[in-house]
Amino acid sequence: MNQTRPAAGEVVLYRFRGRRDGALPGDGLIADASGALYGTTVYGGTHDDGTVYKLTPRGSGYAESVLYSFKGGRDGANPGGRLIANLNGTLYGTTTLGGDIACANVLGKGCGTVFALAQLGSRYMKRTLYTFKGYPSDGTQPDTLVADASGALYGSTSFGGDSGKCSTEGPGCGVVFRLSESGTSYQENVLHNFDGGHDGLNPTDGLLIDNTGALYGTTFFGGRTGNGTVYRLLPAKRGYAERVLYSFKGARDGYGPNGSLILGRTGALYGTTLNGGTGCGNDGCGTAFALRPSGSAYIETVLYSFQGGDDAAFPTGGLLASRNGALDGNSGDGGSMYCAHAGCGTVFELTPSGSSYTDRVLYAFKGGRNDGQIPLGTLLRKQSRLYGATGYGGVRESGTAFSVMRH
Repeated sequence: MNQTRPAAGEVVLYRFRGRRDGALPGDGLIADASGALYGTTVYGGTHDDGTVYKLTPRGSGYAESVLYSFKGGRDGANPGGRLIANLNGTLYGTTTLGGDIACANVLGKGCGTVFALAQLGSRYMKRTLYTFKGYPSDGTQPDTLVADASGALYGSTSFGGDSGKCSTEGPGCGVVFRLSESGTSYQENVLHNFDGGHDGLNPTDGLLIDNTGALYGTTFFGGRTGNGTVYRLLPAKRGYAERVLYSFKGARDGYGPNGSLILGRTGALYGTTLNGGTGCGNDGCGTAFALRPSGSAYIETVLYSFQGGDDAAFPTGGLLASRNGALDGNSGDGGSMYCAHAGCGTVFELTPSGSSYTDRVLYAFKGGRNDGQIPLGTLLRKQSRLYGATGYGGVRESGTAFSVMRH
């Protein structure tokens, strides 16, 4: 158990040591009814192929336990997406590598898996639900999952699919897939293959599913100018029909959307771009944006352009909406100059102000052994605190789990 307080308002819940306890937390945290937190690390564990871990409240701190250490090869390696859980407490996630080691992946370590961890007494038992085959059958490097009311699992892969284009990490521009339970196994269906042109290239992070079954997501590249897209997949008589809702133009408009979307009450979609906007010179430090339906079209509004320096820069995950209309998120840079480049990253809050938003840095990370650096993934809110993970900082630059006071 370890817990430190490097500054008022922030608490380091756990500092990963980079060994069997894990290294480089890959995404955000989830919580159960008891207050325990769950997440993944890309590396570390018994075989250094990543872990699923649990942080259990104990006294004034948290105690970490590794629920599963991936073995690499057919077992899966390097979990990178955020976990999800069902009502029974079973955890579901993905590994970006491992599985079928003959899969056509430039890294030569398999194309990834979907797994489940079910608790049996005091232990967790891991089951591989699906092993990706890569080009031309299906995807490569899956990310965060979402589930519908029936328990079917949906996700996207950064690469793979039936297109011979987009060969940076092996053939294929990425896919959206569904896994449906079929007896004692799962059946995979590819719902959409991206073609790398106006259609989009390299879907990023998790999907959003609405109450009609429509799926929404982003691609980091592709679109009319190659700067990324927001897309929607609607259930149709034969599969799903894709529509690009918006193609980013680059520059002030933003480019490289990189976090999961959220859906507002009026049907507006909210998200972030890693680059673009009016801050930090020509390339920009990223934006927060809204896409609002207007008839049959969607109109984009840049809600905020991150400025770097004391402000946030380069958001690293999706946004989290609060009741007062504010939007919370992480950034990989900015906030302070404690780190050697442009800052160690921030937790920020965007507050409505007229037709735009103003930014308030809730916490600027300082790096080093006693604090985190480069927060990753979408935040978790519990009462008045926000919870997340940093990829670096802490012991041996192995990352941390943290909480920040929101008010």
